[in-house]
Amino acid sequence: MIDDPFWGKPTMHIYLVDDDPLARRMARRMLIGTDAECIEFDSGASFLDRLEALETGCVLLDIDMPGRNGLEVLHEVAMRKAWPVVIVSGSNRVDDAIRAFRQGAVHFLRKPFRRADLVQTLGEAVAREAERQRAVAKQAEAARIRLSKRETEVLHAMSAGHQTKAIAWALGLSLRTVEMHRSNLMKKMKARNSTQAISIARTYALIPDSPAGTV
Repeated sequence: MIDDPFWGKPTMHIYLVDDDPLARRMARRMLIGTDAECIEFDSGASFLDRLEALETGCVLLDIDMPGRNGLEVLHEVAMRKAWPVVIVSGSNRVDDAIRAFRQGAVHFLRKPFRRADLVQTLGEAVAREAERQRAVAKQAEAARIRLSKRETEVLHAMSAGHQTKAIAWALGLSLRTVEMHRSNLMKKMKARNSTQAISIARTYALIPDSPAGTV
């Protein structure tokens, strides 16, 4: 097993897209001992044809391929999946790297590359994808909760440590109305108590991490 902090996580699919079978075979061998599952494609077109059916992963993509070249494939992946793409190239053309980064590549490796460089590069890309997925999950959960404006105000006041009477006075509401909003927001957030509701709200950025001092 490679001593690298990015590996040892749940299996990540690595898509090797290169028209050179030797290059694909070498990359696959370099990743032996990691937790990567390698899937090979001999052309950009064959990869794009299967793209929608593939599980989330990282793409190791050769820039110089006949037909759909690496930059074209990179553009499609960025538009359709937003997966991390590592471009590889056997040439020394600086403009290739510039164009690849402009189109969204996360790394650029020149052939031949060392095993350590490949593992580190893909490990960083995998970590980046994991972080992106966590961010997307947070956004989706926050959107699902959908608190009303008044419920959000009550939640902010709760996070500041204010009791029901103080919240009612500050917002010009009755005690019963405040309790109703508190009950509704806790149901939406599936929280068992006020403390859990506040914790969930901070996790999904519904309220600031630090409690405010006033309502």
